Formats: sequence, structure tokens, C-alpha cells
Amino acid sequence: MTTKIPPNLKKLAELTSNSDLKIDESILTQPQQKPSPNHKTLNTYNQPPYLQPLPNSENPEHYIALPQQEILISNKRFHFRKDWFQSHSLLNQISSAMPNLLAFWQRYFLLRDNKAENGLGKLILRDEQRRLFKELKNSKNWTAEWLDADFKYNEQTKLYTLNTNHRTLNTKLTPLTSEPLETCLMENTKIDLSTLNSQAMPTTQGEDIYYGCLMPDNNSVAGFDAGSDRAGLDCFWDPRDSNSALGVRKIFSTGNRG
Repeated sequence: MTTKIPPNLKKLAELTSNSDLKIDESILTQPQQKPSPNHKTLNTYNQPPYLQPLPNSENPEHYIALPQQEILISNKRFHFRKDWFQSHSLLNQISSAMPNLLAFWQRYFLLRDNKAENGLGKLILRDEQRRLFKELKNSKNWTAEWLDADFKYNEQTKLYTLNTNHRTLNTKLTPLTSEPLETCLMENTKIDLSTLNSQAMPTTQGEDIYYGCLMPDNNSVAGFDAGSDRAGLDCFWDPRDSNSALGVRKIFSTGNRG
């Protein structure tokens, strides 16, 4: 049976495959914020403060270690057919969380460079790293995963705020990190992954992967999707969407297991 992809998740593919399609250029004229001097770099960004160690019920060999953040991130995706809010809730119930942009890209780069280690600190076999990376970037069937990045737009200042590291507090999903969005690309294009800013957002055009820019609608969250002919970071997804191919990875702390 053919998987039905939500219309808004097709938007980037349509924009990048149809050269005659006109893009709403009003998005491109939005002011871009200057980086905050207090932002951490991609390599030193710490883990969310609420993460718990990997439970004994989980196999650490099924996770990749992100040493800069002291995080373990799962190789499998879970909670399909759940929207962004539901995915957060299900992860928080087991003291896990949704990967933010920084965690996602660190996993991506480790696999790309064949440097990924599992949760036991052992280098993953090269063939397995290649398989995981191909699964991430060149999936035969369309796949997608939620990422913990929520973009809020201020109509008065014309500036964006990036909310991340969400946690369910008193039944309400709350960002533990909320900061001005750094200067980043504001157009749908292919990007250069070597120039991500400290929030792991793209800053320059390139030839690496596709990028769907955020929208000034206060209803845009991030996700990553891939098919047989393209892969892309999308920052315009509706958090209420769900799909049988859309899931989420789990992250845990690398601390002592319980």
C-alpha cells in the first residue's frame, strides 16, 4: 500500500524539483539575528539537564555515543504515527527526550566519517556505519523523523526564537532552552553542512543536502526526511502532522545505568 505523505512534508521536494515554481520571496526579506555571544559551539553543547541514563532494559549496542554532549542516541526510530507533541510526551514518560538539531547532526557526521562508537564505547563496524548512514540519507522508501526545534516568530520585531530541550512540566510541554535564532539561511536551497552555526542551523548554500526554511507562522518545527533521490532538513513542518513513516529517535544520558 502506498504511504500517503502529508502535503506540507512534500513542499520542499516540490520546490527543489520544479525549476518553474515561484517561491514566496517575502520569507527571504525577514531580518536575520546576530549570534548571541553566549551561545555554545556545536562541539561543546551540553546535554539537556533532565536526561536519565540508559535503562538496563535497553541494549547500548543499539545506540551511538555522542561524546561532546554525553548522550546516547538510538539507531532505530520509534513512535510512528505520532505527532510532534505526542512523541515528546511518550519519550518524556521514560525519562528520554527527542534529539535536538545538535544531537542529530553529531550522529550524522560520526556515521558519515566512519567514527561512530556504540553505547559500550566500541567503534561500530564500517559496513554497519555505512548501512546506518545510507538508511539516514538515501532511504529506498520515504522516511522521516522529528527533531526538537520549535521556531517562534515575533510579528512586531520580525525576529525568531528557537525553543528546544522540551520537557513535560505539569502536563505542559515546556522548552528548557529558549534563545534568539542565530543568523541562518532563509530560503529553500541545498546547503553546506560545514558551515552550520552553533545552533546547528545552515548558514550557506552548498551541495550537501536540501533545506526547507522555517516559516513566519508560529507553527513550524524541525524534522529530517529522506527518500531514494534526496534528503533534507525541514524547518517548516506542522507539529500536528503524523505518518506511518514518521518517527523519532530516543536519547539518554551516558551516565551510570539504572
